[in-house]
Amino acid sequence: MEGVILRAPGGFGVEMRDGCNGINVTVLLWAAILAFPAPWKLKAYGLAIGTLAIQLLNVARFISLFYLGQYSATWFELAHEYLWETLLILDTVVVFWLWVGRVSRSGALRHAGD
Repeated sequence: MEGVILRAPGGFGVEMRDGCNGINVTVLLWAAILAFPAPWKLKAYGLAIGTLAIQLLNVARFISLFYLGQYSATWFELAHEYLWETLLILDTVVVFWLWVGRVSRSGALRHAGD
């Protein structure tokens, strides 16, 4: 490891840049949860669990790209630019959908005018 670069003994390395840390989809999830009419306790739960889920998936993304890049530059680029970006967005949507389901089942759903 060299600063923010994880380098294999053979020379291949991946760098964790600002756009690679999952913050963009985390902000998207936070905006959706905070805008949803639910009690603050459930919002805090959704923010914590959702952020954890996104960050765990992002760690898996980073590790898989590190190993994939050692074997194929073409597959690395495909996974980096398209596959993982799509999976992170889908993860965010699924986390929000599951959280909304939990809020609805709890009966704590507030109306917009309340």
